Amino acid sequence: MPGSSRSIDGIDMGGGKGSFARYDRIAVSFHWLSATLVALAYFSIEMRGSHTDPHRSWWIGAHVWIGTVLWLVSLARLAWRLWRGAPARAAETVIYARLSRIVHGLLYAFVLVQPILGMLIYNLDGKPIPLAGYPWPIHLVGPVPALWHRVKEIHEFIGNAFYGVIGLHACAALYHHLCRGDGTMRRMSFG
Repeated sequence: MPGSSRSIDGIDMGGGKGSFARYDRIAVSFHWLSATLVALAYFSIEMRGSHTDPHRSWWIGAHVWIGTVLWLVSLARLAWRLWRGAPARAAETVIYARLSRIVHGLLYAFVLVQPILGMLIYNLDGKPIPLAGYPWPIHLVGPVPALWHRVKEIHEFIGNAFYGVIGLHACAALYHHLCRGDGTMRRMSFG
């Protein structure tokens, strides 16, 4: 509970938001689960193949399920982050701090907005969101064929652009770990 000081596995669990050195196990779990789901979403969409591929619909269905689970995990992760806070930042230059905030903000926006755009693609085309095994049709909005193509283009553009943002995030983590040795990666580990 924020405001009370306690320790788990030698990690200060806080005397308030930002007063601890590492992320707690729940935040670390959310991070790595999100990273895994993002990787699986990219993998599934790359595996969808051509329109004649007999497995195409299975891969697209997997992509939709993964994106939906990612969105739900991201909502829980954001709620946890807002309630729990984040560890105090390591000493860094103003430019690194700003870049870090921008990249993390973009990553949060990506995992929250991108799945919604994917769901809207189906609804705007007049179709329910295809969650195999889920018994009820899901409609967030009614059909708007004029918007369908534009939302699909935006979803694909953001998906392609985020290869770079995700790569930047990973490179920054490796830079902090290998070049600066400042413990940044250890803050997001279970160890």
